[in-house]
Amino acid sequence: MLNGARRPYRQEFVLMNHCWSNAEANAEFIRNGEAFVKQWPQIKILNVTTIDGGMTCQCPACLKAGSTGLLVDLFNRLADRLEKVAPDVGLETVVGYEPLVAPPKPGGPVPNGKWQVLYAHWGRSHLTSYADLDYPRRPNLLAW
Repeated sequence: MLNGARRPYRQEFVLMNHCWSNAEANAEFIRNGEAFVKQWPQIKILNVTTIDGGMTCQCPACLKAGSTGLLVDLFNRLADRLEKVAPDVGLETVVGYEPLVAPPKPGGPVPNGKWQVLYAHWGRSHLTSYADLDYPRRPNLLAW
């Protein structure tokens, strides 16, 4: 949902991620991940990222939960599934820029330890290293 209207996926030039509060869409996402690693057994790391520059759903459930919490929950479930069907395949994603700028909120879903993140702050000055003590998003980096 964007600006109060449902947007059919891929039928408009709006880059949208699927609705992460939609149980049916998430189940399909997990089935697709499982099918992909079964089709390509040579894969050792499955890197699944959100649509680069993509919008997040603005339905009431997504707005209430927040994109980070919803995506952490989805990746926890995908990692649990992959652990059963492809235990030798690692799972990772990219965080640090939209829609995953904010780290998990206290009291909200947290990564279950079965997947990892690659931190990439889009638009940062490359004159400042992630390791610099004055890196402006250091708290976010450390929290992830």
